[in-house]
Amino acid sequence: YSFQYCKNIRIFNSEIDTKDAFWHSKNVYVKDSIIKGEYIGWYSSNLTFVNCIIESHQPFCYSNSVTFINCKMPNCDLEKTSIKGNVTGKINSIKNPRKASFKVEEIGELIQEKKNKHVHIKITGDVNK
Repeated sequence: YSFQYCKNIRIFNSEIDTKDAFWHSKNVYVKDSIIKGEYIGWYSSNLTFVNCIIESHQPFCYSNSVTFINCKMPNCDLEKTSIKGNVTGKINSIKNPRKASFKVEEIGELIQEKKNKHVHIKITGDVNK
């Protein structure tokens, strides 16, 4: 559980391959890195990823203030999170985002079981491509 409960950390040019990285962490900044693993960043707040590749099953659930700047998220399915920024490429699915304002090239599936006025997703490509 790498970086669990950590605060005020900065990571550059790294490859992290672990389960449950950044759980309950606060004020995390990651740049030019690759992050792989299940359940990344659950219950965390103020996470920023710049020029990163993130591969994870259900990353960032129940997290607040997650920002992606020029990131790629192959094989990711986002659920119940608060996110903003831009993602290049495809996100497999987004389910019940709590608060979102970001751009993505492609979403495999967008699931909103309950309409949320705080969700603004601009898709620059095709949904279900």
